[in-house]
Amino acid sequence: MRTNTQTVPVTKVLPSLFGDNLKDEDFLSDLDKAFDRIQILPKEAPTKKGKARGKKTEKGLAHMKTTFVEISRVHLRPVLRYLKAIHLGIPSKELCEIVHYVVGPIIGKTRKVGLIDQTKALIGFQRCLKEVVKNSAKKLTAEQSAKLSKSFDPVQKSFELDYRGHATAVVNLLGYYKALRKNSKFSEDNIKKLFAIGIPSLTMLRKSSIAELVSLSGIHPNEVALLRNQARNFTLLSIV
Repeated sequence: MRTNTQTVPVTKVLPSLFGDNLKDEDFLSDLDKAFDRIQILPKEAPTKKGKARGKKTEKGLAHMKTTFVEISRVHLRPVLRYLKAIHLGIPSKELCEIVHYVVGPIIGKTRKVGLIDQTKALIGFQRCLKEVVKNSAKKLTAEQSAKLSKSFDPVQKSFELDYRGHATAVVNLLGYYKALRKNSKFSEDNIKKLFAIGIPSLTMLRKSSIAELVSLSGIHPNEVALLRNQARNFTLLSIV
């Protein structure tokens, strides 16, 4: 029998997971479509009506940029936690893979919205990440760690990121990631989709509903249920 899945709007998912601090929820739910509509508005001669419509378009675009930055800030905060953990002595290459899953998909959207400085900052950081991930060494060197932190500074500043570090939470999340990679029943594609949503801790996964995780990741409900169940049952002893 086919499962009838109800998609939860992002406007409801984000506040429930990270706090109700976003504005203009009706606008958030259709950000990409709204931007496309602004892009294809017809160009008109500079009449009074045309000027008024132009001002309305500029206002809508400015509103969209502000809204997008707010969403992206929530999405990127876990990356700050991951990098703090690396700085505090967890030189894991796998942790850099997780960071890459989070950062990669957001670059194109940031460029589309017209956030030039933020896009340049993300691309610079992504280049640094790729260099680290492609390196044959299993652990990061102190030099690589410092380079990552430096390349992330423009991202942190342009998105005004601030997030409390929690090394234990990152260690548990990293262990969970390694356990998934070792388990053949979890596809690499679904693992990437799951971590691309920006997971601050296993607690978030354990407490989130299936509908919330499906809406954020796009993974099939049955697969999400398995991933969440794995998170709920995971301990670091599982990978020993």
